[in-house]
Amino acid sequence: MLDSVIKVTVLVALALGLNEILRARSAALRHCVLAATLGCAMTMPLVGRLAPAWDVSFARVDLEPVSGSTPSTAAGAKTSQAPVAVDESSARVEPPPLPSWAAVAAGVMQWLFRLWIAGAAGCLLVLLAGLWRLGQLAARATPMSSATWLGLADAFAAEQRLRRRIRLLTSERQTLLVTWGVSRPTVLVPSSANAWSEERVRVVLGHEIAHIRRHDWLTLMMAEVVRALYWFNPLVWIACRRLREESERACDDMVLGLGIESTVYASHLLEIARSFGQMRRAWLPAPAMVRQSSLERRISAMLNSRLDRRPVTRAARMTTMAAALVLTGGIAGFSAAAQTFGSLPGSVVDSTNRPVAGATLVLIGAPNDAKRELKSDAAGHFEFVGLPPGDYRLEASAPGFSVVRSAMVVTTRPVQQLVTLQVGALMETISVSGVAEGPPRELAEPVLPDSTGCVATAAGGRIQQPIKLRHVSASYPPLLHQTGVEGHVVLDMRIDTDGRPRDIRVITSAHPDFDAAAIEAVRQWRFSRTLLNCAPVEVSMTVHVNFVPRQP
Repeated sequence: MLDSVIKVTVLVALALGLNEILRARSAALRHCVLAATLGCAMTMPLVGRLAPAWDVSFARVDLEPVSGSTPSTAAGAKTSQAPVAVDESSARVEPPPLPSWAAVAAGVMQWLFRLWIAGAAGCLLVLLAGLWRLGQLAARATPMSSATWLGLADAFAAEQRLRRRIRLLTSERQTLLVTWGVSRPTVLVPSSANAWSEERVRVVLGHEIAHIRRHDWLTLMMAEVVRALYWFNPLVWIACRRLREESERACDDMVLGLGIESTVYASHLLEIARSFGQMRRAWLPAPAMVRQSSLERRISAMLNSRLDRRPVTRAARMTTMAAALVLTGGIAGFSAAAQTFGSLPGSVVDSTNRPVAGATLVLIGAPNDAKRELKSDAAGHFEFVGLPPGDYRLEASAPGFSVVRSAMVVTTRPVQQLVTLQVGALMETISVSGVAEGPPRELAEPVLPDSTGCVATAAGGRIQQPIKLRHVSASYPPLLHQTGVEGHVVLDMRIDTDGRPRDIRVITSAHPDFDAAAIEAVRQWRFSRTLLNCAPVEVSMTVHVNFVPRQP
């Protein structure tokens, strides 16, 4: 959003400056420049995506992982989370991190976005209310019955080659003189207009039909939408006001081109304004012939015989629109490439592709390995903002999951990141000091707890840790026990969805007899199911077995 605001501000500022340069040219040309500019401003977000960026940025124009995501070791944050761990002293308890400036900036940006939405919605509601009021005025109005009005309207329409039939209405509101509509244009005049002279009717109809001929109401609606979207930008308000003024002056020029004397036109305009000025007028989203704010400038322009009053030709209009599009594309591309800061948006999901809320994301990198930290929202979304382009390291973690680490390059063109968390590994440490007495006894299979009552939801990250249902202690090899030999064996395995240890393998060997004794004991362990969002999943586990002979 900020990027579009900067681009639109630059574009509108250039258009306003160009209009000042074109003060000696016709009002129709200046109106065409402003209309093309505001039309391009409305499509700026789309043009910004399609326009090629200029190669002036200091970083690459993509955001891609440099190395694949790597889970943390089994001894990571899972030790304190696993209910089967017995060596709780190895778990590290870190104090909660202080909120980083990036998280504060993200919060401010969210509030600014909500403020923009509220302002835009309010402006659009005002516009819709104005359109509804126009409809109500038309519904309560009376069709024009004056032969003078109807005859001159047909004559002007034929002269201007208008194929659309004009609807003439009279209203009891004596301050209304407006024109609107596209397929069926409507001219609404006060009921007192039935008594106007033919000369005044000719002046008013010439002005209003000029609006219809030039499609000014459609241009005005486009400008109102742009002003609603960029309601906080004063330059957009200035451009919209100038667009109205140039529209009225261009129609004045067309009236003078009909052969009406400028002094006669000015006198009629002043008399109408004087009669309207005694009554209250309401804002309507339609061109109005009489506006007190611009009346003096319009009359001065009418009486200036040296002004250029030529209408815009089709070739000039097409050239202006093409130039505006080229300028918009250049501004969009340059602004995107020359932007100083970037952002890193993304989402956090688990292995079932459900969003994980409250996941901790830490971004470390430029400048000076600064650390930024925030948490994912209820939908699993996150966004780091205000990032200088450069190399970064992203770490994502959540209770019960392994830490995901990835390296990436942040530039001025953000790319949505998807961080997938995997269920973390368990760890348990046991000590063996005695030799087993007697032959091994047969063990009964434990009954797995019923998990049918678990109900899955759209939110992810819900882990139900396994519970050890059966524990079998390892037996110290007798010969090694007698000789006082010690050993440390590390086993890696996975707990299957039925709670049985599978794929047991030795990571660190102490002695073949120690390894065999440790594997034999662990093979007989049983666990409850590990559930992720109520679905059974496999989980890795690391077992440390310390063989220390009992002292006599």
